[in-house]
Amino acid sequence: LLTDDGQRIYVQAQDIAKNIRLLQHSARERQNAVTEVIISAPPAVIHTLLPPHVSEFFTRHPCIHLTLDSNVGFSNLHQRQADIALRMSRPTQADLAVRALRSVRFGFYAHADYLASTARADWRFFGFTVANRFTRWAAEQTENERVVLSGNDFSTLRQLMINGLGIGLLPDYAVHPDDGLLPVAIHGATPETLQETLYLVMHEDVRRSPAVRAAADFLVEVLAQEV
Repeated sequence: LLTDDGQRIYVQAQDIAKNIRLLQHSARERQNAVTEVIISAPPAVIHTLLPPHVSEFFTRHPCIHLTLDSNVGFSNLHQRQADIALRMSRPTQADLAVRALRSVRFGFYAHADYLASTARADWRFFGFTVANRFTRWAAEQTENERVVLSGNDFSTLRQLMINGLGIGLLPDYAVHPDDGLLPVAIHGATPETLQETLYLVMHEDVRRSPAVRAAADFLVEVLAQEV
């Protein structure tokens, strides 16, 4: 039998045990809570490079909700428009963490049937409505050519090429063997190419988040190649 002091201690211990159970329950809820990570990337990267790896990511990180922002511009990491950005140009801000992932080779492509059935004088080219280093380079290469259509999305232009409608610029990762697309030489015997680099960029403040770190590490694992 408990003494009066023992009874008081017993009641207090019950309250402590109840609070511990509530704390443990809250911790489990936080551990299992879905955490959002926003990844910003050009449309061609979102449509081509990421989809083959999404299933594996969910298997490893079922409690991370990915938001993929397909954006032809730059999401502002300082204003938290994205947690992770995949970019074709290296930022210069000191408070951004930057990792070079892979080299990307841009070149002109067309479907094999189009090249076989269309004379050189009748070639049709696709251009871009956005201005950056590789679209400006493409415009220089096709300055004296017949540009019949322009767009801001590699994926749309790629589908037009697969359909045999003309010649356009693509990054090498957007070209697959079953597409029927072949490199095109515009000015000589060797296809023109432009070498660029794909970077992973994060703000220093968010890179310490476990969810952001997990997503970033996964992207490095599946996308990184020797640069």
